[in-house]
Amino acid sequence: MARRNSPPRRASAWSYVLARAQEASTVRGLVLLVTGFLGVALTPDQHDAIVSAGVALAGVAGVFLPDRLAS
Repeated sequence: MARRNSPPRRASAWSYVLARAQEASTVRGLVLLVTGFLGVALTPDQHDAIVSAGVALAGVAGVFLPDRLAS
């Protein structure tokens, strides 16, 4: 049974997703995830270059982004 004044589950799930998206670790994780998928059908040299750039971007995100992007 749902509480009368509680927000719908969809709204609370969306709030959770938005809260996680505002964390620097999420930005770093997305950069690393995309970097991993970009190297699927490339030559080894291209793959190495993309991985190096992705790791560098994740490092930049770690250095310059606060733990929470918005309050």
